[in-house]
Parts: sequence; structure tokens; C-alpha cells
Amino acid sequence: MFDILGLMDDNNTGSEKELSNNLINMLLDIRLEAKSKKDFETSDKIRDKLNKLGIEIKDKKDGFEWNLKQ
Repeated sequence: MFDILGLMDDNNTGSEKELSNNLINMLLDIRLEAKSKKDFETSDKIRDKLNKLGIEIKDKKDGFEWNLKQ
């Protein structure tokens, strides 16, 4: 995802990395909203697609954590 969208690489500025982080957080917030509405199909779809893009998601009681897979 990052290579395709040009969002993150070693040459990106801090603001570009911040944008990338904000976009991922936005998708994960949408995922949490879907889960709260018991729309598990959408929630799982978002999780699975982000996972395929190399983003590891850990659900927590009060939200989530994510990081890029190494």
C-alpha cells in the first residue's frame, strides 16, 4: 500500500508519515465503528485487507494498536 500510494518511504517527510498514520487510524476507527454495530463482515474485511498490506492490528479493550510487519 505504501509503495503504491507513495505514502511512506525513507525520503518522505514527517508530515507525509503523519498523513499515512492518520489514514491507517481512520480506517481502524471505521473498523471499530463497524464492530460496535456488530457488522463483523466489514470489520473483518478491513482487518484482513490491512493485514495483507503489512499492517498488524491488535485489538484492545479501549481501541487498537497497529504496527508495520517487519
